[in-house]
Amino acid sequence: MRIAKGKTVLIRARSKRRPYIIHLGIAYNGPSGKILVAHNSRKGKNEVGGNVTIDTLSHILKHRWFTGWHTLPLTQAELLDYVEINRHRKFDTTKYNCEHFVYGLEGKHRSPQLANWTALAVLVLISLIITKS
Repeated sequence: MRIAKGKTVLIRARSKRRPYIIHLGIAYNGPSGKILVAHNSRKGKNEVGGNVTIDTLSHILKHRWFTGWHTLPLTQAELLDYVEINRHRKFDTTKYNCEHFVYGLEGKHRSPQLANWTALAVLVLISLIITKS
């Protein structure tokens, strides 16, 4: 994967342990030439106690499979400003997960995966209620 200087890309990676979960982050070229990824994860901790961190792509892919990417209309400088503003935020599965972090750049507070899992749970619950009636 190549990233133009000063540009950013949204990356998708599927968990190796739980392949039904997709992790999102925003990648860019770091000063050392390595690809860095800004993301929000439960396990990541930064110096102010939040979960928004910047890691190498190789670190991100240690426990995940790379599944895709696309270029964003966001400069590296804008991304780093966004990371700085959100550094204090803590991961929360329902209120601030990796999707909330990424889609927050567009001003949208959403998590399509969470919405899909919630809809599936509701459908299973309804079908259980119907079959027991």
